[in-house]
Amino acid sequence: VAQGRLDPDLIEPLAVEAKARLRRLGYSDQHVRGVATHLIRMNFKRADLGENVKDVSFTAGGAHSSFLDGEGSSITILFNQVPIKGVPLRAKSGRIEAVRVELPDERMSSGTNTLEVAFDLTVRSEDCTRVWFDQAWATLSADSYFEVRRSEAIRADDLNFKQFPDPF
Repeated sequence: VAQGRLDPDLIEPLAVEAKARLRRLGYSDQHVRGVATHLIRMNFKRADLGENVKDVSFTAGGAHSSFLDGEGSSITILFNQVPIKGVPLRAKSGRIEAVRVELPDERMSSGTNTLEVAFDLTVRSEDCTRVWFDQAWATLSADSYFEVRRSEAIRADDLNFKQFPDPF
């Protein structure tokens, strides 16, 4: 504060959180089928998530067939072709617990970005005769979402100190 005026450079930005579900971005549930590695690719622009975007995370959820090999089957999330996190799919649960990843800001392009979800589906060797390979499946839910912290600058003109220090 200089001579009763606020220096706008000293005002910290306010972080606001928002969620953008895949459904809102135009994607439906994504299904893959068969023993193999499957890649689901989604393209988005930074602006699709809002203005002044920073600190973006992605949380994936969904389901899978319950007879998958829990040690060989996994879900891996890649951002702009770089693997960020991989977790095994638990064999009997049939559910993909929320897999959350932070998307590195330095890898975020102002143009098109690519988020890929790789499903590596395998079945136990003892189930090979009982289960057809094409019966293995997994689904990425359209309710998976990006979580965004936006930096919104507070303008000095918006602040009112008329009743300071007694606001009530």
